[in-house]
Amino acid sequence: AYTNYDLPSKESDSYEYNIIKCLYRDQDKILCGTNVGTIYSFDLKTKKFSWFYDLNERRSVYFLNRNMNGQLMIGGVSQHGFSLLSRDGKWQRTFPVKGSKDVYFSDVKCILEVEKDVYLIGTRNEGVYYYNYNTHSLKNYKNDNEKQEENQIPGNYITDIIKDSRGEIWIGTYGGGISRFHLKSEQFTTYNTQHDLLNNYVCKIVEDDDKHLWISSIIGVSEFDPMNEQFTNYTHHNGIRVNEFTHHAGLKLSNGNIAFSGNNGFILFNPQT
Repeated sequence: AYTNYDLPSKESDSYEYNIIKCLYRDQDKILCGTNVGTIYSFDLKTKKFSWFYDLNERRSVYFLNRNMNGQLMIGGVSQHGFSLLSRDGKWQRTFPVKGSKDVYFSDVKCILEVEKDVYLIGTRNEGVYYYNYNTHSLKNYKNDNEKQEENQIPGNYITDIIKDSRGEIWIGTYGGGISRFHLKSEQFTTYNTQHDLLNNYVCKIVEDDDKHLWISSIIGVSEFDPMNEQFTNYTHHNGIRVNEFTHHAGLKLSNGNIAFSGNNGFILFNPQT
């Protein structure tokens, strides 16, 4: 059984106003980013929605999380796609860069705070930005098809960035598979269908309790053992009934189970069975 909770809106009958693009649990609240730039807060105790913030841009919010300073990191498909919102309501949408004017990041799909005030910012078209707020340094890692460099990022549409329990950074791309990003050497080790990944259009990466990676794609799920670099793939032949998985939509629950959602529901499974 399940319970449906509709977002409050001025046009409650409009389908457009009820599309949630991302969720983030913030203590006893769930923050909900929508496709019209509004963020709502859902109280887990009262089961009620309340308005949290409006970005004043009718663009989708794809990412919500708090950084180590307690600021809310917001990623979205807009001109100022990476924003920081402090608990007292102060915004930061542009960021200082040494030797240059302040910059903003557009069309952001995912964000990873590697360490305090150091970010990897995944975009829809421009690959990954590395931004260090402490030193005001900025780098862009972008695929250049003309150079055909072996250790470059495999694609510029970034769907996920995670840091696993070993401290390794993994990047999912929409069309280029996944990459292990070696931050110190600035090199990428890529795994794609040539290495037995099920599909190069990656949606979400989740690490299980055995330190294996589970990767949802547009046609199924892959399990990856980083130690021996081997994939095991699961599709509708294994009982998966979701037709196409959704970008960014997956998580590991407190009991170790993993959930991925898609266009006709979600799957929930124990990765150890």
